[in-house]
Amino acid sequence: MNFSNILNIALLFSLVLGLGALSGFFSERVGIVNIGINGMMTFGALFYCIYGGLINGGNAGFKGGTAGDGTFLIPMILASISTILIGFLFGFAVIKLKANHIIAGTAINLLGASFGIFLNSSLGFSILGVEELRDSYTQILKIGDTDLFGSTLILFFLIGFVVLGIWLFIKYTKFGLRFISIGENPYAADVQGINVIKYQWVGIIISAAIAGLAGSIFMYNGTSFRGDVDSLGFLSLAIMIAGAWRIPLISLVTIVFAFLVSISRQNIPNTSSDLLLILPYAFTLLTLVVFSFFSFGNPPKHAGQHFAHEKI
Repeated sequence: MNFSNILNIALLFSLVLGLGALSGFFSERVGIVNIGINGMMTFGALFYCIYGGLINGGNAGFKGGTAGDGTFLIPMILASISTILIGFLFGFAVIKLKANHIIAGTAINLLGASFGIFLNSSLGFSILGVEELRDSYTQILKIGDTDLFGSTLILFFLIGFVVLGIWLFIKYTKFGLRFISIGENPYAADVQGINVIKYQWVGIIISAAIAGLAGSIFMYNGTSFRGDVDSLGFLSLAIMIAGAWRIPLISLVTIVFAFLVSISRQNIPNTSSDLLLILPYAFTLLTLVVFSFFSFGNPPKHAGQHFAHEKI
């Protein structure tokens, strides 16, 4: 196995999985269970293909971009913003219409998969192919002979600092503490004059934007869009649970899963590729079983329940 290749892929998938888990963190901390992360990530990947193709000429994908100009960031940002529309749809269902969180999230997953497959097959978005996206940019940084992609490192450290800032903001600011309190007891927060519904909308919007960014980074990894994100959104949910809804622990669990996903995508002699692909998902089941016996943390107490102001 090529350690350089494993490390490169692990860096990117740590961003995809970590952001996916962070997306779930933001929704559940305001009492909303969002299992539609996979669907939102799929929309993010789809938007990334669309914007990337438009920005770079609309033909053979992203090859038209100038090497090293960083234009891959523009479709990422646009994809993240566009996915907020899906968050509004999910929020309208669970906040306004009081729909069951699990059913609404499942609908988002089905919607993302159906849109992705339909647009990919009918309109030919596969020709936007991002399989050579990374190779079209100059390696800005390089460490020894490891061939680390400069743009990958930039993304990793940039998003790492953002996650650190989010953790500090949630832990040490009034807004962050109120945010967390709503997932525990929204009625107590409401008595204190906190607008619970507003915070729930903020949580869903942030959750959708982060999921969209995760989906766009999945496409940046250098694969062709096939209408899905390989169910990495569900792995992200498992990471959030194993990380006990705590950002530092989620980050550590993400690294383990990222290396497992990276190894599963390697060509190892005398090893079945199908068996390798099962590895991260089998580990997910094992992790959830262990978590059920040894609880490292409890979910927000009001997660999955509707807030009704008139109950006070």
